[in-house]
Amino acid sequence: MSDIAARTPPEATLRRLTTVTAIDICGYAQRAEADDADAVRTVQLVAQAFGEIAARRRGRIFHRAGDGFLAEFPSASDGVLAAVEIIEEMRKRDTLSPNGVAVKLRAGVHVGDVVDQPNGDLLGHGVNVAARLQAEAGPGRVLVSLHAVNLVREKIDVAFHRRGPLALKNIDEPVTAFEALRTGTRPRLLQALRRRLASARLAAIPLALAGALVAGAFLASQLGPVRQQVDPSQSAGERLAHGIIASGRRYDSRSALDTRYLTRVFTDLARSRDSGDAVVAGLVADGDVEGAMHAIDEALDQSTLAPDRRRRLLHQLGALAYEREPLRAIAAYRDILNAHPGDFDAWFRLALSLAIVDRNEEALEAFDRALKVHDPSDEHGMIELLTRRASSLMHLGDRRAAIQSLETAEKRAQMLGAVELDAAAKTSLAQAYLGLNEIPRAKSYAVAAHALQSRYGLDRDRGRALNILGQIAEKEGDLQTAAAFYEQQEEITKAVGYAASRSEALWFLANLKLAEGDLEAAERSFSTGLRVARAAASADNEFMHLVGLAEVATRRSQRGKACSHISEAEKVFSGSVIGPRTQEKLSAIGCPFAPANQSSLQGG
Repeated sequence: MSDIAARTPPEATLRRLTTVTAIDICGYAQRAEADDADAVRTVQLVAQAFGEIAARRRGRIFHRAGDGFLAEFPSASDGVLAAVEIIEEMRKRDTLSPNGVAVKLRAGVHVGDVVDQPNGDLLGHGVNVAARLQAEAGPGRVLVSLHAVNLVREKIDVAFHRRGPLALKNIDEPVTAFEALRTGTRPRLLQALRRRLASARLAAIPLALAGALVAGAFLASQLGPVRQQVDPSQSAGERLAHGIIASGRRYDSRSALDTRYLTRVFTDLARSRDSGDAVVAGLVADGDVEGAMHAIDEALDQSTLAPDRRRRLLHQLGALAYEREPLRAIAAYRDILNAHPGDFDAWFRLALSLAIVDRNEEALEAFDRALKVHDPSDEHGMIELLTRRASSLMHLGDRRAAIQSLETAEKRAQMLGAVELDAAAKTSLAQAYLGLNEIPRAKSYAVAAHALQSRYGLDRDRGRALNILGQIAEKEGDLQTAAAFYEQQEEITKAVGYAASRSEALWFLANLKLAEGDLEAAERSFSTGLRVARAAASADNEFMHLVGLAEVATRRSQRGKACSHISEAEKVFSGSVIGPRTQEKLSAIGCPFAPANQSSLQGG
């Protein structure tokens, strides 16, 4: 429905306020590729069902675009209920197609200005926001703007779970969005959370005690074996930061910028004497990150916040959202930068969050702004910044510019004597040259990186260099050597407990077995890799292994099983970039695949 979201009205036409509900069919393109006639029937059935619901709710469908529909309603209540009801209707029918693949819809609802067109169509900001919310909703989900929620709250049998401000594409200001849920278990949980927040504020828990409890509870309940590595002399804030890094999948314990940022944010939290901060700290300690973000959202809703207090809260929200809801992190960091344009941490975290959702042009701009405000005396941070900036350049296809940035990082690391950063820059240079198919240079850098990592015992980092050497061997047609490198990667990363890299090695080994036609061995490697990825909470690797298992099932002509794996993959898809190799697999498998973040399908 991108054509709908992009339309703008003539300036001189009268505007009016209405409720717009946008829906579309997830995975329609893949469904059409697999069976065009079935896809057409599916659209017809959805159109009929949505038309009936819209009429019952006093609305009308005013625009159709392929698999997408836009409807207007006389009240926000009707618009929200229509969205919830069409989702429920499709769930009841379970499947509308003979190949056994369920139909999944997603919806967005907004109350805003529109402009009537002579043909009955509507244009305007109200339409654009509804369409963008629909594009960000997951399969089977409904996202509703704050404008609409304020008009229907407590009036209909629907509860709303705040998703926070979302930085929607081509919408100037962040849009505060809520997920619409039929009343039931989730609302009761939210009510319990609100009671917990209220009682904690009344109690005004002393933060000195809370900090100690936070650290101990978090380490005991979340870190498992990692807790053995925690320095007991660390402050409560440092322990919380360490715990977030150890239990997450996007923060890196070797990153000076990650560690420094989280330590500052959570040290500020632990030292605060505010009872609301005590609640947030306690929720993080319990591993309830979603509850912590909800508590921060409630604090941000207060109209009397001092600027510094608001800034600290937004950093807390961004730090937590970065792991699981990057759009919320983007909105939080942009909010900070509107008032504090010199905040390096906000620029850097904004860049990383944008890169996660494949908005790499915006990410590159944020990286460049971060470079301008970065403390020049922080050489380690500068090297890391240049290396991460290069990653966005590579995703944009500008590998030459990425190489230039990485060469600068490499030289600075060598001058500083920072072996780990030097090896990381060399590894990234190898990856960049591999992407340019300049195999001799790629091999030279990969060998040099691996030599440094071996000499200085950087076993956790060796996996990536070994993986690149394996890919080079594959390109050279030496599959036996490639397998040996991947096996080394799997062995070393298993020994050091780096599950994500081990899972990656198993994926490459499985693909070699697929190339040989050994489906049983490929299935074993994909299955083992899937278990390892799940244990590591590595959604990206989990996704790749599920696609691999779907390919095995496809080769065995087990379409139902293949599509079941793809359905699982759709649920765990994190919003990261999908590479061309995986895109080819998805196309060959032919099962519907429609993650909430559609823009991430065009990877580098």
